[in-house]
Amino acid sequence: MSSQYPAQTREHESVPSWRRDFGRIIGVTVIAVVIMTILVGLSSAGLLYGKRWEKVEADGVWAGIAATLPTLIFPFMFMELSRPDHGFRRKGLIPLLLLGIPAASVLETLTVMTWPFILGDGPYPGSVAAEMTTDPMSIVLVFVFLIAATAWFTTVVMPMAICGYKVALMLLLPFLGAIFLFMIAGVRIFDGSPSVASIIIWSAVALGGLAVLSLVAALRRVFDRSGQVMTEAERVEYARQYRQERDRYGRGEVPRDRR
Repeated sequence: MSSQYPAQTREHESVPSWRRDFGRIIGVTVIAVVIMTILVGLSSAGLLYGKRWEKVEADGVWAGIAATLPTLIFPFMFMELSRPDHGFRRKGLIPLLLLGIPAASVLETLTVMTWPFILGDGPYPGSVAAEMTTDPMSIVLVFVFLIAATAWFTTVVMPMAICGYKVALMLLLPFLGAIFLFMIAGVRIFDGSPSVASIIIWSAVALGGLAVLSLVAALRRVFDRSGQVMTEAERVEYARQYRQERDRYGRGEVPRDRR
């Protein structure tokens, strides 16, 4: 009897349902955007300080940073080392990502739409940070940007989480580079004015990110071959063999494969 079956059985029992994982995405996203909104409010009240005790200005730059942070937190919502799949489920991962990322981006966009009221006169007129409440172009631009940042950053983090420390070290530079690039992009978007060209570009980046992420998710089993999950028939057969072997030991017999 294969020694991998007990681990597979434990995985089947310990991995939560697809709906629970999706609910976790929504729940953690809500918590993240609430925290960011509180920080934006503190900056507007002059109560948020950065390095060297300098006040964080409630402007488009800070709004861009605050809006980008939840996209960088997103892939870490999955990571749970106590689970055999490290949080990235082996079944239903693609629909979970393709539904979870837009759903999270919708929640983030709706939250960011309230920030102009909180920021007040901090952002300059005409910028995305100032017009998010009423300007459709600003809303669409922020939405596609959030999808793009979330999809591409998750594409980098997923192999780091499931393929071991060697792959994680290899992807360390792209990981740090993605943080830097998306932070800069978020600041430029929120502190700048929307345009049709920027919407088209970020829409293409978002679609490309979702496509590449789906490919990486489809290769989930290739990345982690040791974690193949038993089918229902294999679990039934394993349980039958386990009972037989247990009964033999109970009668003092030694199975042939262990003599």
